[in-house]
Amino acid sequence: MPKIQTNNSKHQHKRQQGFTLLELLVVIGLLGLVAMSISSLMVEDQGIKRQEVTEKRWDEIRKAIIGDTSRTLNGEPMLSGYVADMGRLPANLNELLELGDQPVWISVPLGSVTTNTTGELSGGWRGPYLYTGGSQFFRDGWGNVDPDNTEDNKNFGWVVGLSGTVPNITDIAVQSLGFNNAAGGDGYDEDSPSVATIANANGWQLNSSSVTFNVVFNKPPTADQNNLELRVYFFEDDAVENLPKDSIQLEPSLAFSHVVASASPHTESATINGPLPMGKIAVVVWCATESKVYDGNCLSATNTKQPYYYTLLPSTVPPIAIPWNIP
Repeated sequence: MPKIQTNNSKHQHKRQQGFTLLELLVVIGLLGLVAMSISSLMVEDQGIKRQEVTEKRWDEIRKAIIGDTSRTLNGEPMLSGYVADMGRLPANLNELLELGDQPVWISVPLGSVTTNTTGELSGGWRGPYLYTGGSQFFRDGWGNVDPDNTEDNKNFGWVVGLSGTVPNITDIAVQSLGFNNAAGGDGYDEDSPSVATIANANGWQLNSSSVTFNVVFNKPPTADQNNLELRVYFFEDDAVENLPKDSIQLEPSLAFSHVVASASPHTESATINGPLPMGKIAVVVWCATESKVYDGNCLSATNTKQPYYYTLLPSTVPPIAIPWNIP
């Protein structure tokens, strides 16, 4: 009986035809959607990272200017940053990186400004206050630059707003213009941070027109010691150009009420003109007639009494207690 042969070639041909045009279009469309999704996720991820870099660098700029006053060492606040060293806000961000015409850090004997006074006080620039890994710029996460470059990128693409003029700047605000490097916008174009103020007058100084000190004597001055002064010294850069960089000036503030005999301990109040920049100050009780530090007797020949050092913070609440202990 002859074998019946079936013709499978037609079926095999159909199986070898593969995808139809419609199926190919569907696959290509799906691949396109996947590619677009991946691309969108990558763009989104890059945008988030750039925003995070911007936020991180803004915070570093803030700490470079006013430090981190929450840190302490042995119970004392660890002051750092531009303001603590210079006694003023920077005129631009480049002052945080380059010395330029600013006075260098130096220790000044108090005797150079007040005769027969021991001790010293330090001040001046000891930057850089920003660490940029070798780069001279400190741009935001979007890599923005100053709009017109006329000031040699002194603000590294950040928008810096100042209230007042150098050296009497009271407020500083720093803001990134976002991806489009233009004011306004939404999403990644939005200016950030929304609250750009890094320091206002209350954030970097004891912002008061007058500051009261309570000087507590362990022994009350006698009635004849009635010509005493309170002298408060602090460093404040006056930003005058062409001054020698190794020449800084300490600002003495003088005030005191007449001292009268009283039971021990004895407290005298004195008010000096403010505001005072945060940082270390030196306080002495001064015999005005005899031109010496008060050590219990203005007429004595010795003069070994050291000043009292106090760390001033914007959060300091007057009156400021100053112990003045004499033998």
